[in-house]
Amino acid sequence: MKSKKTDVRNIVLQPYVVDLLRELKSPKRFNDLMKVIKNKGTLTIKLSKMKEFGLIKTMPIKVDDNYANSYVISERGKLILKKLEEIKW
Repeated sequence: MKSKKTDVRNIVLQPYVVDLLRELKSPKRFNDLMKVIKNKGTLTIKLSKMKEFGLIKTMPIKVDDNYANSYVISERGKLILKKLEEIKW
């Protein structure tokens, strides 16, 4: 059985995940993130997995008279991104 730590590593190493984390330093809506991943299905899966492992969170933002969900990097996601950016590739 894999540990949660191993699963997070596997997610972070998947294509686009680091790009999404960088993009989410400020809140973005789903359609804004389509610039990073052009396929809606792939983007949905990536965001879902990232949220499941606490790398991102959703937050409501006011749009006109309604509210919509936006995505933003979590504290855990910030820590992981910082560690990855410190690696000398």
